[in-house]
Amino acid sequence: MSQEKRRAPRLPIALPIRVVGISGQACACVGHTRDIGAGGVSFYLSTEIPVGENIDYEITLSSNGLAARIRCTGRVLRCVQSGETCTIAVTMERYSFIRPESDVATGTPEPAPPVTANRNCGSGECPTFMHAGRMELASLA
Repeated sequence: MSQEKRRAPRLPIALPIRVVGISGQACACVGHTRDIGAGGVSFYLSTEIPVGENIDYEITLSSNGLAARIRCTGRVLRCVQSGETCTIAVTMERYSFIRPESDVATGTPEPAPPVTANRNCGSGECPTFMHAGRMELASLA
C-alpha cells in the first residue's frame, strides 16, 4: 500500500492553465487543471515538460462570470505521458494575482472563460480561496 506524500489535500477541479515559461524560456502551452492544493497543482497538457524544470504558469479562477488569474512559480515533480496528453504535477512555490488588462483599462473586470468540472467534482462549483499566502479549499456542502 502506498503512503500519501502530499502535505495538503487536493481538490479535483478543471480550471484553465497556461504555462508561460520553462526554465526562463518563454512558452505558451495551454491546458486545464486536474486538481489543485496548497502545495501544488496537477494538470493536463499536450506538451511534455521534463521533471525538475522550473516553470511559470497562470491559473484562471472564475466566479459569477468574473475571472482572476494567478501567476505561479513552481518545479515539475512528475510528467506522465498517455497518448497525446501529459499529466504534469508541479509545486506552487510562489503566486501572485494578476490584474486583468480590461480592469486596468476600463475599470471593468474581464469575463470568465468557461470552466468544466472534473468527473470528481460534479457540481461544477469547486471554489478555492487564497488567504495569507496559502490556499484554502472551500467546502462543497
